[in-house]
Amino acid sequence: MRYPLRFQLLAPMAGVLLAAMAAVSVLNAWLSTRRQQQQLEGRLRNVAETLSQSNFPLGAVVLRQMQGLSGAEYAATSLEGELLAVSSEQLIPLPTGEPVQNWQSLQLTGPVELAGKEFFHMIVELDRRAVGGDRVLLHILYPRAEWRKARNEEIWPPLVIGVLALLALIGVTAVVAARATRPIGQLRSQVERIAEGDFAPMPTPVQNDEIRDLAEAVNRMAAILVRYEDEVRRKERLSALGQLGGSVAHQLRNAATGCRMALDLHGRDCPQGADEYLEVAVRQLTLMEKYLRRFLTLGQPASSNREQVDLGALVQTLLPLLSPAAQHVGVTLQAPAADGPVLVWGAADELEQMVINLALNGVEAAAQIRPGETVPVRQVTMTVTASDAHAVLRVADTGPGPGIDSQQMFEPLITEKREGAGLGLAIARMVAEAHAGRIAFSRRLGQTEFQVTIPLAQGPAPAAVPIL
Repeated sequence: MRYPLRFQLLAPMAGVLLAAMAAVSVLNAWLSTRRQQQQLEGRLRNVAETLSQSNFPLGAVVLRQMQGLSGAEYAATSLEGELLAVSSEQLIPLPTGEPVQNWQSLQLTGPVELAGKEFFHMIVELDRRAVGGDRVLLHILYPRAEWRKARNEEIWPPLVIGVLALLALIGVTAVVAARATRPIGQLRSQVERIAEGDFAPMPTPVQNDEIRDLAEAVNRMAAILVRYEDEVRRKERLSALGQLGGSVAHQLRNAATGCRMALDLHGRDCPQGADEYLEVAVRQLTLMEKYLRRFLTLGQPASSNREQVDLGALVQTLLPLLSPAAQHVGVTLQAPAADGPVLVWGAADELEQMVINLALNGVEAAAQIRPGETVPVRQVTMTVTASDAHAVLRVADTGPGPGIDSQQMFEPLITEKREGAGLGLAIARMVAEAHAGRIAFSRRLGQTEFQVTIPLAQGPAPAAVPIL
């Protein structure tokens, strides 16, 4: 059976309050009854004392006056029981009982019934000889109905106030319980949305308490799940790419190998001096073979350890490979030489692939001119520097900048280019991370800049890590 939390908070508190209220009410009723009895007995003792010490005769008129003052009925008899006077004829015949010897010992005694009414019946012996009278018995009969009325007047006001206070406390407790459980309901809804795939954070409560801590924990969990989902999707894309492209890569590698061999044979059969463009073509085909071979061995352990690579020199050796592509689209490619060796631990072929991907991405961006924009210089600049124990590679272009979110541009198979595959920047990021580095994007002063930071070669070489 479902037992809501608000009831778990409300029921114990209400039970304790109700028990306390009942105990207070019972105690108050007992004290009120006791106080009312003592006050009544005190009034009746005063009446008996007055009648005992006064010198006026105990006639019916006097007894009626006393009845009006105290609310009790009175009757006087001799010690032998002869009726001398009575405040009301309805009291005849008088009940019998054991008298007390003096008025100081007067107390309420058990009820008797006369003329259809109940009375407290007390008998006290009055010695009036000192004032010229005789010894008489004074019968005092006080109506129980009057006593109950007075008692209720003492009991009910605090009891009603207590009940109202209890209801007010229950109301306040219900409001507090509702306020405490409302955020819990929101947390439940948020967890249900997370289970359905909606990881948007929920607003945290203003009150700084445990509920707020729980809400912040749920939001952190949602953020972790978002990153996990992105990582899973990225790996799924790479897995799909590997499965779909395996056979194509095998055929392309065979074709690239055949083309390179044909160019080598052409160079031997037709010796006509060094041909720069022919050498570039051979190097490009060699790189294509190498990339396709790595693609066909995705996920396998690396075959070699890291070695020291001069990142500045590596960029300079790649300029001849990149310049034809830049010249073809009218882009100026610049790569000022570094001030000195900038050594990092790494795999030269992987770093080459990263530099080529960033450079070609910059060339393609610099070659674009959006409608209404004027670019006086189409230029890509690559610089390598050493800063704070890190090698920094910057690739800046004068293009219009990417049109997709900076967090998505490094995801595989996501691109805004009509003929792009969405792999260049993704591979560049994976290479940087495989070398304990990172890649960042910025847009300032009309230029787009990608910055790769890799630790300088210090200490022993780290173990090789596959980029995929």
